[in-house]
Amino acid sequence: MDPRHKPGAGFDTNSWAQERFHWSQAPELLYSGHRGSSKSRTICEKADWLCRTIPGARIVLSRKKREHMGKTTLVTLLTETITPAHKQWGWNPSADGGSTLYYPNGSEILCAGLDNPGRMLSGEFMANFTDQAEELDEEEFVAIGGSLRQRTDRLGNRIPFQQLGLACNPGGTGHFLYRRFRPDRCAHGSSYVQRSEKETRLLNGKAFPAGRVLRECIVAGLADNMENLPPAYQLWLESLTGRYRERFVLGKWVAFEGSLFDHFDERFHVIDRPASWAEWGGYPPPTWKRVRSVDFGYTAPFVWQWWAISPEKRWYLYREIYRSQRMVADHAKVGKAQEARELAALNAALEAQDKDKWPRRPMLPRLSFSGSYADHADAEARAQLENLGFSTDPAVKDREAGYQTLYEAMAPRLNPVTNATTARCYFIRDARCEAPDPHLVHSGKPTCTHEEIPLLQFLPEPTTPTQPEKEGNIKRNDHGYDAARYALHSHLMGGSGDLTLLK
Repeated sequence: MDPRHKPGAGFDTNSWAQERFHWSQAPELLYSGHRGSSKSRTICEKADWLCRTIPGARIVLSRKKREHMGKTTLVTLLTETITPAHKQWGWNPSADGGSTLYYPNGSEILCAGLDNPGRMLSGEFMANFTDQAEELDEEEFVAIGGSLRQRTDRLGNRIPFQQLGLACNPGGTGHFLYRRFRPDRCAHGSSYVQRSEKETRLLNGKAFPAGRVLRECIVAGLADNMENLPPAYQLWLESLTGRYRERFVLGKWVAFEGSLFDHFDERFHVIDRPASWAEWGGYPPPTWKRVRSVDFGYTAPFVWQWWAISPEKRWYLYREIYRSQRMVADHAKVGKAQEARELAALNAALEAQDKDKWPRRPMLPRLSFSGSYADHADAEARAQLENLGFSTDPAVKDREAGYQTLYEAMAPRLNPVTNATTARCYFIRDARCEAPDPHLVHSGKPTCTHEEIPLLQFLPEPTTPTQPEKEGNIKRNDHGYDAARYALHSHLMGGSGDLTLLK
């Protein structure tokens, strides 16, 4: 905004990102940007503009904790967005979290925190604009979206759109907002719009056609609003280094210090199936070694992974079951069907390649695995799996050594000859062989292994005798990680001939 902009005079943008946020009618709208890019001012101005132009519009201005709004978002709304006269007669503070700003045309802005949502979750609103949205978890995000159901304005006219608008500083690549809005797919000062790929039919029979806008991500430009920031603040930004600079100055979504895998980059480690696999039905060639690993669970996810090892000693997680609240016998049925499908595809490819050759190669009687690793301490679950035809080897469970093995395998390496950067471990993007587990989706938890990796963090050092000893990572959302370290480290330590894995 122009520094000469007067409160209550209307929205006066100073960047493309602010202008785009102001006019976008996407049902879900994310504004991601560096520190000082005027995100809070932008959402306050849009809330004010909607209330002034739509009689009877009901808007929520929120943050995770109501007490944090007093010195941040509310200051912007009450001192920079509206006039002192409007504040004097229209502002009705409330100790119960229901403070409201009223407008002459019957519109209102409810200011609330998700720690005391009150009227926010029980009312009907046109829009909800949430500041510092990186503080939210996915369950809170879903909850606030459920209140956007205001249909008509004060005059009985249909409300033109409903919107959940979010302003946030960049977070880690494991954050649900990153997975949902994909800020990595748009450059600075641009946006990325996601549309429905197929027709959506509602319970009442109404159909929405394919191509409907679902959500939009707007990324601020690198220099947005810098002209309005004090020189001392800009110098402070320039003093930041490492990932603090990447997030707060460059506006990038990256893992933070303290992450177990601080070098993980979804754009590098999560890949599409290699084009060379197409001749094998999308599976790794039959000459590649294969390894299975299992981390048992029921309330926590049961994770079953299939890895392929290339002749260059690169590991690819090409299939996995990642699901909670299902019996081992049912997991085994899915795994058996998946392996049968892979075997059939490989044999069909062999037959097609040998069609005009003689002698023809023999068909594969079964898939061959160099190891199938599981935690043998879970004797009951392991016995169930083995009784269903899947034998297992005891996993090497040394947590620290297993972490080091997986960390080194994922480390990017520059080839001085080809100038190409590669790693020893990759995750195939569509490795999960089933739809996302709805229980995990609802609770905002990872639904596959590569979604876990950026969330894993080192535990702080114990501060009291009762605090658990440091194990190397937080024992939460690490089920796919456990299965991965079982596979790589157990295979490395098992004398399998792959001791060059880390070289």
